[in-house]
Order: sequence, then C-alpha cells, then structure tokens
Amino acid sequence: MNVEADEAGEYTLFIYYISGEYRDLDVTVNSGSATTLKGLYANKNDWTGLAGTSTTVKLNAGKNSIKLGNDRGNGPSIDRIAIVKKGGENASDEIIGDVNLDGTVNVSDYAAMVKIMLSTGQFSKQQKLAADINGDGIVNIIDLLSLKKILA
Repeated sequence: MNVEADEAGEYTLFIYYISGEYRDLDVTVNSGSATTLKGLYANKNDWTGLAGTSTTVKLNAGKNSIKLGNDRGNGPSIDRIAIVKKGGENASDEIIGDVNLDGTVNVSDYAAMVKIMLSTGQFSKQQKLAADINGDGIVNIIDLLSLKKILA
C-alpha cells in the first residue's frame, strides 16, 4: 500500500487486525529491512476480535510504500492502518482503546476505563487519547460502549 507523508521523519504506524491465533506480521517500508511484530492475537479464540498494535517507521516526504505480510506463514487479517507523525500536534504513541497503556487492547482496558469514569473521571493525557474511541475529544459512555463493541 502507498501512503503520503508531508515531511520526512519518524511516524507511528498503528495496525488494527483480527487474529484468532498467535501470528507474526512483517512491516517493510520503502523496500527496507522488515520489522517483525511477533505473536499478534486479538484476545479471542475465534476470528471476531479486533486488536491493535503500533511500531515506529521512517517515512520519506511524499509517496512511501508499506508492505504488511508474513513470508513464513499466515499473518493476521489487517482491518486498517493509521499513521501519525511522532511529536506532531496529534501525535500519540498509544493505541486507540489501550486505556491502561500496556500496548494491547483487551478487557483490562474496559475495566480501567470504567474505574476511571466512576471514581475520578480524570484521564491522563495519554489515557484520554486512547479512551476517546470516536475521536470527538470527549471521553464518555459512547466511547465506553464502542470499546465494549471492539472487545465483543
């Protein structure tokens, strides 16, 4: 797939995937060396769970080629990707839904979101970015229900 970058630099590549078993995924940018993301699993024993991960990639200004695959076997099914410039205005190294900031999205994030909403209601800046599932700048019951749907 091809992606456009306004400027050269480091970007966070967010990868959302479905995988009912542990699978590896190779990420290759502009025909460079592959980075292998190992053991991707979507927290369910079937193929309905959605999970996310991220990795840092270096992009050139303009058109860039990103290849996702696994030459050694099956990789996870890719749902979508997103790219954010590191250090940019909207930059976050957090995965959408990763409220407890452990690098994965699972039922622990749902529990953390409920706990914060019921107790203090105060999310850290990183938690707020991760918990704002619909991207409207507000963390509320809609985001909680969206996270529940992702995990279901």
